[in-house]
Amino acid sequence: MRTVSWGDTGFVYGAGSIGGIGGAAATRGLGLDSTAGLRRLDEAYELGIRVVDTADSYGGGESERTVGRWLAAEPRADVVVVTKVGGLVRPGQTGVDLSGPHVARQLAESVRRLGRVDLYLSHAPDPRTPLEETLTAFAAAQEAGVIRGYGVCNVDAALLETILDTAAARGLPRPVCVQNGLSLLARGDEADLLPLVAAEGLGYLAFSPSPAACSPTATSTSRHRHRAAASPPPASGTTEAATRRTTWPASPGCATSRGTTGSARPGWLSPGCGHCRG
Repeated sequence: MRTVSWGDTGFVYGAGSIGGIGGAAATRGLGLDSTAGLRRLDEAYELGIRVVDTADSYGGGESERTVGRWLAAEPRADVVVVTKVGGLVRPGQTGVDLSGPHVARQLAESVRRLGRVDLYLSHAPDPRTPLEETLTAFAAAQEAGVIRGYGVCNVDAALLETILDTAAARGLPRPVCVQNGLSLLARGDEADLLPLVAAEGLGYLAFSPSPAACSPTATSTSRHRHRAAASPPPASGTTEAATRRTTWPASPGCATSRGTTGSARPGWLSPGCGHCRG
């Protein structure tokens, strides 16, 4: 199993990750049940997958509970536990919520379900909450040792620049990675975002690297599973393990206002989950 490190973050990624989907209430009960999900997690681990990616909103929390049961049954210190915050999780919530109180409350709930959270991701941008408030909440969790680092999902280059600038201006920890959709059918990040990620020494997680539209039938191999375009998204929180290219070229050393100076700090294009946003 080939692995790559994300600069000086301490995170190490291998050939892929296994993740969950199904944040929408309409998808619940349509995917793998917990028993099948636990078997899939065992299979992924046996294949060398060491990253489990979920979210507080997947399956109404059942995704995190299933992963937590798997981790509790046989503690695996070499597994990176990734979850997300911001999705719809409470009655009356009308949009993404990355407010400080919501982040703190949901992180505590995710830790209760999972046992631990290594990498904490914002699920999507929240236009109603000031960036400083969100970054301060992530920083507090990191400084308290509740998480090892945080990242952002579904951002463009302009927003990532703003996030990095805000963190630098306020003296807050910066995100260690970006998770966006990237595939042969969705290559928009190649123009602006990936060069920025590389230059800043961040990690990049590609979700849905093999979109369902590319797969006319539901077939599987030992390390790469495709879902038919008509197949319902899983709700229990475990889906297919996927593999793809593992490296993004190391960036040249660069001097910026955010302090990435000196020798090259590699930015990595890491294989992502075989899931779609839910």
